[in-house]
Amino acid sequence: VREAYMRNPDLPWYFCDFPELPKNSVPLQRILEPLGDAAPEWFNPERLSYFWSLLEIDHEKRLRHLMDSGVSATFTAVRRLRRRRKREQIFNLRFDGLASCLRTPKGGSSTQYVVQAEHGKLRVRRLLGIEAARLQGVCLESSAHPFKLSGTEQDIRFAFGDAVCVPAVNWVVRNSIDTILHASDTRRTPTQLPLLEFNPKPSHASNATRLP
Repeated sequence: VREAYMRNPDLPWYFCDFPELPKNSVPLQRILEPLGDAAPEWFNPERLSYFWSLLEIDHEKRLRHLMDSGVSATFTAVRRLRRRRKREQIFNLRFDGLASCLRTPKGGSSTQYVVQAEHGKLRVRRLLGIEAARLQGVCLESSAHPFKLSGTEQDIRFAFGDAVCVPAVNWVVRNSIDTILHASDTRRTPTQLPLLEFNPKPSHASNATRLP
């Protein structure tokens, strides 16, 4: 941003003072579909064994400890490619109650999984299309407008992996573009906008085109 500003000093730049990010109000459990034990989406014993075989060592220890304690918990996981002594695939769990970044379902690390530990038993499945939609801010109970999903599960995962999160975009626009448009509507001059003071001068003239 600083470099773009310095290269284009004649453009009408506005620097908005963003507030603190809002706290997460949608827990993971509200995103996930309540599938029963017999649902075909859950891994069969063979695939579950495959999951355990690729689980990152430290994550496996934490997960087994939780299962031994009888705690009920839900996580998301992704399969990544890591290079230690050799190139290998591993599953990484998230223990913070969040989902990882959505991506189009091409390649191992682009697929996200749901992992549920309950009463000493483990269930694993792929993230559903409807769940990907909810993570992007649509198809939620609190959504202002209904959103109809169409296509196969793979189509839906691909569409939302290539999309943007609606509430996040709304928040950015509301605290930036809308502020500038509101100032224009009320016929205030640009100098009266609530802008951050921004000093683009670098400490050394030779670094004029470099990012800090």
